[in-house]
Amino acid sequence: MLNVRILRFVLSLLFLALPVEPVFCGNNSVLDISKGLEQPLQGQPLNVNKKNNDEFIPFSKAFKKDGDFLVLTVPNEGSTQCYRYTGIGPFPVKPMRRYCLSFKSNLCQGEFTPMFSATYFLKEPQPPVFHYLYNLYKDVHYTTRMMLREWEFATPESAENMVFWIGVSGLGKRVEPGKKTVFQDLAILERGPMNGTAETRPLAGRNLLPFSDFEDQPLGPFDPDQNIFNTCKNLNLSAEVVQRDSKCLHIVKGEKGYTFPHFMTKQINFNNCWTEFSCRIRGKGTVKLGIWWRLKAVHYDYEHSPELITLTDQWQTVRARRYCVDPTTEYAACSITTQSPEVDMEVDDIALKIILP
Repeated sequence: MLNVRILRFVLSLLFLALPVEPVFCGNNSVLDISKGLEQPLQGQPLNVNKKNNDEFIPFSKAFKKDGDFLVLTVPNEGSTQCYRYTGIGPFPVKPMRRYCLSFKSNLCQGEFTPMFSATYFLKEPQPPVFHYLYNLYKDVHYTTRMMLREWEFATPESAENMVFWIGVSGLGKRVEPGKKTVFQDLAILERGPMNGTAETRPLAGRNLLPFSDFEDQPLGPFDPDQNIFNTCKNLNLSAEVVQRDSKCLHIVKGEKGYTFPHFMTKQINFNNCWTEFSCRIRGKGTVKLGIWWRLKAVHYDYEHSPELITLTDQWQTVRARRYCVDPTTEYAACSITTQSPEVDMEVDDIALKIILP
């Protein structure tokens, strides 16, 4: 699956990496370079080593101005970390809006990968939300020529402010000091509301999966072909509809392998939509919820919620949200994913819905 994601990334950059004049200039950006962080703060990137703070680089040390350019530089401070980062913000953003990370850049020589992520600060008392945005793979993009790159993303519901993180990964090795990336017209630009399309707005609030409470399903083995359900590397996996207080789907996975049960929608282009996958679940083991986009150029582009859900003998309602900004999306698939050694779970009331502002 990783190869699929890299292939999609490479295909998109056949267009994004063309040497063209930028459509936007940095002056229209919501990104405020004057708000570079000199100290780490709450809502740091998830891949930061929590045992110490020597991954963080003060903005004044991380970026050096060179005429119209900003040069990302890792100072020689003796850090042994495989990841170094700095940040800009917080600066105001609007909730459930589509934005574009836009810049010209080239990469300096060395074994590293520039990484971009965001932390959204929501209306209190909600905790900050971290989101991964974009990677520049050195082996794909190394060049001395400035290239325009654009990557779209969407802010979550209740977002008020954002911190933009710029990091450098040493690909498992210590990040060596020195110049890493040269930026020009670094900007975050507002595109508009995440309010769906003419096709999807009438679908908002409706369950877009082919079933929900399993009451119309016959008791017994759950037919993958008939019910649009499949698994990946489904060693020691069984699924059947059972009768408890009401009907539900009983899924058991043995000690080996992992599973991605997919509940798929009909053909719908989810571009410019926020979606929410929810279900009731109980049992033993740990799971994560995922929402996958089926794309035309490659197979699936997947994302799982960061929360690891521990199952108990009591029903709990769990949810995961994901946005779509890819116009080539053909349909969605929802997954209850586990790598737990053994899982025995019951699932009911599953739904995937479009959420409008």
